[in-house]
Amino acid sequence: MSALPTFNDPDALARDLPGAALLGADPAPVQLEDAAALLAEHYGLHGDLSPLTGERDANFLLKTANGQHCMLKISHPLETPLVADFQTQALLHLARHAPALPVQRLVPTLSGQPSLTVHLPHTIAPRVMRVFSYLEGLPMPQAPRSEAQRLNVARSLAALDSAMAGLQHPAGDEDLPWDIQQAHRARGLLQTVADPARRALALSALADFESETLPRLQALPRQPIHNDFNLYNLLVDPAEPERMAGILDLGDMVLAPRINDLAVAASYQLSEAGDALPALCSFVAAYHSVAPLSSAELTVLPALVRARLAMVVAISGWRAARQPHNADYLLRNNAISWARLSSVAGWTDTAVVAALHQACGLSPQREETPPVLPTTTDTTALLARRAHLLGPAYRLFYEEPLHLVRGEGVWLHDAQGKRYLDAYNNVASVGHSHPHVVEAIARQASTLNTHTRYLHAGIVDYAERLLAHMPTALGHAMFTCSGSEANDLALRIARAHTGAQGLIITRYAYHGVTAALAEASPSLGALMRLGNTVRTVPAPQAAGHDTVEVGRHFAQGVRAAIAEMAAAGIRPAALLVDTVFSSDGVYTHPAGFLQEAVQAVRDAGGLFIADEVQPGFGRTGEAFWGFERHRLVPDIVTLGKPMGNGHPVAGIAVQPEVLAAFAATCRYFNTFGGNPVSMAAASAVLDVIEREGLQANALAAGSHLRERLSALRQRHPQVGEVRGAGLFIGVALVQPDAAGPPPATLATRVVNALRQHGVLLSATGPAADTLKIRPPLVFQREHADLLVDTLDRVLSNPALHHPA
Repeated sequence: MSALPTFNDPDALARDLPGAALLGADPAPVQLEDAAALLAEHYGLHGDLSPLTGERDANFLLKTANGQHCMLKISHPLETPLVADFQTQALLHLARHAPALPVQRLVPTLSGQPSLTVHLPHTIAPRVMRVFSYLEGLPMPQAPRSEAQRLNVARSLAALDSAMAGLQHPAGDEDLPWDIQQAHRARGLLQTVADPARRALALSALADFESETLPRLQALPRQPIHNDFNLYNLLVDPAEPERMAGILDLGDMVLAPRINDLAVAASYQLSEAGDALPALCSFVAAYHSVAPLSSAELTVLPALVRARLAMVVAISGWRAARQPHNADYLLRNNAISWARLSSVAGWTDTAVVAALHQACGLSPQREETPPVLPTTTDTTALLARRAHLLGPAYRLFYEEPLHLVRGEGVWLHDAQGKRYLDAYNNVASVGHSHPHVVEAIARQASTLNTHTRYLHAGIVDYAERLLAHMPTALGHAMFTCSGSEANDLALRIARAHTGAQGLIITRYAYHGVTAALAEASPSLGALMRLGNTVRTVPAPQAAGHDTVEVGRHFAQGVRAAIAEMAAAGIRPAALLVDTVFSSDGVYTHPAGFLQEAVQAVRDAGGLFIADEVQPGFGRTGEAFWGFERHRLVPDIVTLGKPMGNGHPVAGIAVQPEVLAAFAATCRYFNTFGGNPVSMAAASAVLDVIEREGLQANALAAGSHLRERLSALRQRHPQVGEVRGAGLFIGVALVQPDAAGPPPATLATRVVNALRQHGVLLSATGPAADTLKIRPPLVFQREHADLLVDTLDRVLSNPALHHPA
């Protein structure tokens, strides 16, 4: 470690701490008359306005003539509008998903906006202005303390964390000074501590955190956290001080391991003298009763508590030295934090961790070596090992393969720590490493996992929930491990029901990799020969046609395939289509065009199998399933990719009379299909989709994304038709003149250039000339804007447009 700087240069002490400029900045006051004028102009609010104390923002309390109370907050000039918007979006998210939580609500402007960017006199940088509802209650430091109150604090934090788990925002990954993940970078600030023994105590806590705990954090569930659940940010009911009445101040929010939030809160709830362990155990157990914790989280908690306490004394002491006029406010937790740090410094972590596990009713996790992120050299070596061990049949994306090590939400991180916006992976449908899904998998895996020949409620409960999302005619569910297996099973059922063998697919379809399905997946490559009973039809071409015309053309292809089969003595068993035709280039409109083709195959004795492996589970926004957009009831529906958010689970929904012949002649068993862990994962995915309104988000975010992509055509003639529904989009590239590259060449260049700029997508279609965009369903407008802005910059690079 580098030598500590001397205290004669206070700013140098903070050179390693992120966000130190804002942390050390003086408050930026706003004149009372300016604040009153802003309230009147933008909110139509008038009344008695008085300033409130704050660390950096300008805060005011407004009392209107009719008795209404509200709070005005104007952000510090050094706080970016993006960080302020993170807090704004968090409050809006909580209002939608956890209305019972006692948090402030945003008061909209006269134009209905939740916040406003304003320019004030004598301030160069813009500042964000918001008005909040006023929460009645007694600040916790002024209230009597009790064990019941402490436990309710823990439960309230657990409820808040559970509600915040689904929030995604690009500001979440910004390095912030109060983030425990940055604790070791605060060590320089401890030069302000005059007492050598105290300084050594805090330095030891930070050193242990850096060497032992920090490497473990990357493997833990991450989400936005409050990050400052201290007593001054909590209100209680004066008549019932055990009851929580308010949670204040989201100003230190950050994307971090969930357990960090509990560590922050626990550090303020410990006994200052004597044995702090019983207080910690009861507090953690109360949190666990609402939001179950994992063994891995409990294992790092003691070190996180020490690190947080060390951060408090380091940062508050340094800030007070720089801002003596605000020292009383900044040091309000300092003395008690030193007492608590001294109390917990003597902990033996193995004993503490064992006590925490016992309090939560968990078994301690077997000790493992903390994971270490690979280096660039490791990536190069990994490529060589992969080629040697896996052989040449596997493929990797991109000219420069991407070595990923972590993901959360819409973001993926590579081995060098670079972050990528994931606009491609529909498998992680509710976001990478969603805490609710991770927790469901871990909880069930720690209890039981076996096959479906034993009774277990999990598979029945999930089947009931899944079929509730289907048309009532689809009365049975069966489960597999992959979409390939699901389509293979559907084909077997269709052939058993009809007694026929023929299968009709689109010309560049992909339906799976089993022997039967690979012969019905021409997109696998030119060497993959179609099966003898398989016939292809052209994909629907929607440009410039109405529903009837598109439907007629597609149905003509299906009838031609049926006639060709008949000439060869083959009867059709099924028409199998991906209901967004993703491998053919993404063809979703006009909705309803599939009806005539489906009727044609049914008239010939065949079934309609809707392959929802890619478009299902709300992705199109307009409907939960792609077939619903065409106002159809399939005979069989196949499911896969997004069903378990990355956990291998798939299946089918089938009409009972269609299944009958197969069931009478063949028993069905799949060792892992429908196992309890898979059902827990799939059920958790449904939870998230329903609770977080992800189908509606797909509709809104997808509409915004398509509008912005379509607008690119005005600047870039290489951008052709923008197709799609919800968050499944295809952007056709074209060659406007002979001087440019062919569309497929341009698509390859664009995909690789976007990868270098931190955005991931792919290409599709027979010529691979259509950009395929299908991000996780938590993709927001700001992510769409980032994608389009990056694509705009990439397409503006002349190097991409030289002839092939």
